[in-house]
Amino acid sequence: MKRRKNSSPAEALSEAFHGRPVRKVRDYVEVTDEPTELADLGKLVELQLVEGKHVRPREFKDGVRVAATPDGGQLYFVGGDQEVDLAVFGLDKHLPKDHVTLGPVAKIAYFTSKAFHDFTPSVYEHQFGEDSGVLPLLHYDVRNKRLYLTGGSYQVRPEGIVD
Repeated sequence: MKRRKNSSPAEALSEAFHGRPVRKVRDYVEVTDEPTELADLGKLVELQLVEGKHVRPREFKDGVRVAATPDGGQLYFVGGDQEVDLAVFGLDKHLPKDHVTLGPVAKIAYFTSKAFHDFTPSVYEHQFGEDSGVLPLLHYDVRNKRLYLTGGSYQVRPEGIVD
């Protein structure tokens, strides 16, 4: 099969996949709904991931903040350097995936100050799934170098992150 002179890598794959030249190129614009307002909870210190029968701490680089949607139902990691060395997780950095699952998260630790401790800066730790047994999964957006959680049964409340 002969490729057009200026075809893109996507067109080349499409041609190889279908076994014929591309007939039409489409541009798509998709609107995504992301929260415009998040509550800052503190600086991410550590996530403990379940790896087989073990729970291993994974520290993250400076500047990553833990935030939550106003209803307390979803945690976000914002700002800072969220880049992950995929080899540490047994993943090939050349894996052609935009999103990879790093594993279930057993615990989160973050640094902040709260009124009930007289605003003394402290590291707070919260166990996920302590009542429900349902752990959130940590994922990594390879293209944008961002961490995110899915699932779990946690809720952010004034006393902290609870299951």
